[in-house]
Amino acid sequence: MRFAEQSVGHRVAEKQETAFTKIVLDILKPHKPSILELGAMLGKLKGIENVSIILEEVDVETETIQATVEGSDVHYDRIVEAVQKSGGVVHSIDEVSVSKMKGHTSSITKSP
Repeated sequence: MRFAEQSVGHRVAEKQETAFTKIVLDILKPHKPSILELGAMLGKLKGIENVSIILEEVDVETETIQATVEGSDVHYDRIVEAVQKSGGVVHSIDEVSVSKMKGHTSSITKSP
């Protein structure tokens, strides 16, 4: 997910695009699919380069997991959609990292 930040000075306006590069989620999911299958599903999403899943708790019908998803342009909505398709629910976003996207900076000179 990209979003833009603007820093407006007296003479120069600069726009810098950023991207989420890491999102850590607390997820409640059924036993099926397994964490191996869910990890593979998340790893196939566009912009995802690494997926790490930790099994934190097992109940009779569900599992609580912590999923760390990393990449050059991680889209939260795509992750949630994949989790929901597998029968899971995102309980919380526990950590987020954002980076500036290379080559997407533009400067505009503003006359006084």
